[in-house]
Amino acid sequence: YALKVLKKAEIIRRNQVEHTMTERRILENIKHPFIVKMDYAFQSDSKLFFVLEIAQVVNSSSISLRSADLKKMQPGFSEQHTTGSSPFAFIEILYRDLKPENVLVAADGYVKIADFGLSKENVVGHSEAKSICGTAEYLAPEIL
Repeated sequence: YALKVLKKAEIIRRNQVEHTMTERRILENIKHPFIVKMDYAFQSDSKLFFVLEIAQVVNSSSISLRSADLKKMQPGFSEQHTTGSSPFAFIEILYRDLKPENVLVAADGYVKIADFGLSKENVVGHSEAKSICGTAEYLAPEIL
């Protein structure tokens, strides 16, 4: 297991209470082979604990996916898959923090997404999520 430990005082200071509650709800309710599994969540007086399946950050030097390889994969995902009309659209969750540190590999070899702290629930259309969020290093320059 991996133990994610969050200090309550820090969550409050950074105004992240709702984000933390969202992350717990999502991890508690979603069971999918490409999402890190949370087995338990508990708290002490000063900390929150998420007990997660163990997974490792993908080492980018071990991935040999070049732009030429990506072109061979065209057309990739269809518009149906990317606009929310796919079989997984019923979950109505928008993941908003895709970056290398949040792409992990579990012991079973599956690539898994972790850290749902910036995710938004109940997204059913194109107007529910208009806030700008994410890690500054991975945002487009025009957004910054």
